[in-house]
Amino acid sequence: MRFTPLLFAIGAAAAVLPRDEPAVAAEAMPGSKASARLEDQKPIDGGIKKTIKYNPVKLAPNGMINANIPAPEAPCTDCFVTAVQANLMYQDGSEANVDTGAWLHHIVLSGSPFPGMLWAAGNERPNLRLNTVHKYGFDFPKGMKFGINVDLMSNAMQEKTVTLVLDFEYLPKSNATGYKASYMHWNSIGSPKAKEGVYSFTAANWTSTVSGQLLYAIGHMHDGGTNSRLYINNKEVCRSVMIYNARPHYTVTKENQAKNMEGSEMGGMEGMEGMEGMEHEDAEGETDHGHAAGSASGGEAPPAPAVEWHISDPGLCENFGTIKKGDVMRYEAEYNATKYGLMMHDGEPEALMGNMRVYIGPE
Repeated sequence: MRFTPLLFAIGAAAAVLPRDEPAVAAEAMPGSKASARLEDQKPIDGGIKKTIKYNPVKLAPNGMINANIPAPEAPCTDCFVTAVQANLMYQDGSEANVDTGAWLHHIVLSGSPFPGMLWAAGNERPNLRLNTVHKYGFDFPKGMKFGINVDLMSNAMQEKTVTLVLDFEYLPKSNATGYKASYMHWNSIGSPKAKEGVYSFTAANWTSTVSGQLLYAIGHMHDGGTNSRLYINNKEVCRSVMIYNARPHYTVTKENQAKNMEGSEMGGMEGMEGMEGMEHEDAEGETDHGHAAGSASGGEAPPAPAVEWHISDPGLCENFGTIKKGDVMRYEAEYNATKYGLMMHDGEPEALMGNMRVYIGPE
């Protein structure tokens, strides 16, 4: 069985351009630092923080689930969501992440029939905040149907029970004086085949249909990625640098590897309650992407005690200029498999990803 998760379906395949490492220092461009964690930020303009825990899910050994969460609770209605952050937790309240073999591979939030795609993230689980300077947020109008699509994945040989947790900050429209709805443009290279070496991909150009503030942009890449670059009228305005192994649960040690490999029986579909629309494959099946235990292939050795490279944070570009209707946006995703290696599934490199969500505050 094969399936194509939503994130892979967005955008067409892009051109690949072999190149040397960039000569311009990343520190000279917005995007070299990670975003602050939402739990460390104080509410802005009287924002209300809300944490929602969704139904626990049993994830089979070395398994994957692609699911639409049935009738998910929304944080609010007739409101602006100004910040959001995702996490994956075990039943004891500890974080489920790569060190214990659990991945929040992808998550997408949407609203129908409008405004459509709201937000997305990978296992980096970044904090999106839209109102640090300007007054914008996601519009949650009355009557909007809220949707959540997730890819959950395990590279451990034991069954895992995990819970998706979303942290929000929002303002009721009655208290949101001066606030407007943000606009998001999704740049994507599609899902090109992985290969060794240093190279880049370029997404199709987009001619902006809006004028306004460039509020927020981060790149999302698979392990092996170095940076995501954004250009406006051929001028680089953001370079979202992929930061590796910077937070504790992204550091996989030899001890972690050994524990994740304990047990050799591959689990099946039993007991995966809590979601509808699931698609799953165990280690004997075939999927479009996934991770085997010890998922990095090749590359240089990471700083001890880590034995694998994993992206923990994408660099943030925030309040970094303006865009005008008719301006041309271009996106590039750069990879260095020579340094970081590639993600593997069943002994083969998985398809790459490169996308950048650019949030604009319309005039």
